Parts: sequence; structure tokens; C-alpha cells
Amino acid sequence: MTEAVVVGGGVVGLSAARELARAGLSVTLRTAAGIGDGASAAAHGQLVPPAAPLTGLWKASLTAYDEVSPGTTTGRLVLAETATEAAALLDGPGTVLAGPELAALEPALAPGVRAALHQPEARRIDPREVTRALHAELVALGVRVSEYDPVVDILREPGRWRLRGTDGTGRLHRVVVLTTGLGTRQLCAQLGHRMRLTGSRGRLLRTVPTAPLLGHILGEVSIGPARTGTAVGLLVHQRADGVVLVGASWTAEDQAEPADLDRRILRRAATLVPALADIPVAGRRSGVRPLSPTGRPIIDEIDDDLYVCCGHGGEGFILGPGSAALLADLVLDRRPVTDPAPFRHQEEPE
Repeated sequence: MTEAVVVGGGVVGLSAARELARAGLSVTLRTAAGIGDGASAAAHGQLVPPAAPLTGLWKASLTAYDEVSPGTTTGRLVLAETATEAAALLDGPGTVLAGPELAALEPALAPGVRAALHQPEARRIDPREVTRALHAELVALGVRVSEYDPVVDILREPGRWRLRGTDGTGRLHRVVVLTTGLGTRQLCAQLGHRMRLTGSRGRLLRTVPTAPLLGHILGEVSIGPARTGTAVGLLVHQRADGVVLVGASWTAEDQAEPADLDRRILRRAATLVPALADIPVAGRRSGVRPLSPTGRPIIDEIDDDLYVCCGHGGEGFILGPGSAALLADLVLDRRPVTDPAPFRHQEEPE
């Protein structure tokens, strides 16, 4: 019987397995696909400051990335209609920029972009590099990594949990950690726990390598899930290899992405960064973000020795390693890296 099993092979699951293994537990990690093939594969890789209730998780994530794959500090510009609107976003370190000062800092912006909140501590990482580095560390720590090994049933037995796969065999574990995004909803439902999770599809476009264009991560004030249809906004940055990653879109999980989604994403991006209109798209990835109703991840023990760490929305890389650190604190009954109260599970009403 393995002491702990982590179900899910994205940045959250990899980070949770790392935290538990470093604390001395024998750990197995199971993932339904390959490492990093889920929502993590469609991530931008932007480590930007989140809303105030999430700051503790973000800071803990930065500490973990410093050890694994620190990335590059570029700063972020949150574009706004007016300086007053940009100032309203200020919650921690940052500076409101407008007019010539903004144009000098990021010349690629359209002349009509009037103001922005500058957050200089924001970083850019490569999600593929991060998941590879975490995977390599798990192997070095002796974690048993089992890819293409989905969990279809989870059963409670005295003092342990039995997890069954598609082959019908069941493996025993004392502690179970579910980091499977929307899959957590289905597994918990088998045990009578109603997880309040919904999904939102997002698309990421990847351009051909191009000459240096952007010095910062760029985003808009109003980007978020749409109740119906598809919402599109600017979320863009340029990697060290010259590739520009362009988003963002939000489509409800039960709806198909529109046929003209690429065009809509690029049109919005080119409105704010005109040079993007002339750069060919080389590829695209779509993924489903798991969302909680509070907009905060759920990090909690929902049954004896059964833990969940899910619902990060579009902030899986921003908050994932920090969430894993808090999760490990709960499992190991040690002082938490941040107050766990905002991340407790609230049962979905009947």
C-alpha cells in the first residue's frame, strides 16, 4: 500500500507529489494522459500577481519556481481605458502609466491605448519546461509516476482508499489527493460529495518566431468567463525564442468553440498591438479551465484522508505550486503557508 497517491499530472498534481515526497512520504502519481497533457498544455505561462485573497498562494508558487524553473521577469501591463481605471486595479506593487510614458515602455502598443497598470514583478515561464523539470524531480525523489493510467472508481475501505483503473484492478493508499480538474467532480460524486466546479474552454494561438516585439506580458482589464457564447480579450506575451503566444478566449464547457475563434482572437489582439496582424499563426491548443464559484481554488480535506486541490481556472501555473504547498501542509498537519479558510470546499446544494 502506497502512503499517498496524487491523481492528476498537471502542474498542480506534479507539485503536490513533489511536496509530499520531499516530506518523506512514499508517493504514487497517476495521470489519465501524459505528464502535462491536460489544461497545463494550453497554458500561457504567465506568473502575474493575482487578486488579494490569492497573494499567499502566488508568493509560495514563486518560491517553488525559484527552485524548479524560475523563468524570466518581464513585468505585466494591464491595459485600461483611463488612468483612473488603471489606478483602481492597484492592489500591491505597481505603477499607473499613461500617454508618452506608456508608449515609451511598450512601443508595440496601438496609439489609442491610453493607460495601463505596470506590475514589474510579473514573470514569464515555459510551461513545458516546468512540467519536465517537475517530472524529473519526482523520478529523482522516488515517486512512482504512472502515465495513461486513469482512475475510474474510488472506494472507501477501513483506514485506506482503493483506486481502480480501467483494467478493474484496485490499488490501496492511505492518503488520496485529487488534482484532476473537472475530473475531480466526477470522482467525488461517487462518494456523495457535490463539487461546485464548472469548465471554461480557452484557446491559445502560437505564432511563428519573429523579431523582438513585446517586452512585457500584456492583458486587458475585463477578461473572464462568458455565461453564453464566447468572450475574447487580449492576453499576450513573447517567448525567448521569438514565438508570440496570443489569447484569450472563454467558452462554456458544454458549448463548442466558434469556427471563427482564431480570427476573433487575432482581431482583438491586433487592435491593441497592430504588428500582430502580420505574424502568421503556426499552431493552437485548447484546454478546459476548471472553475470554482468563488473564483478561488478549492484546497481541502473533504473526507478522511481524501484531499482535493482543484478549481484554479486560468491561474493553474500562477497558483499551482503554492496550492500544492498548502495542500501538503494540510496533509502533514503543519503550519500552513497561507490561511486555508478561503479555499475550503463548500458543498453544492441539492
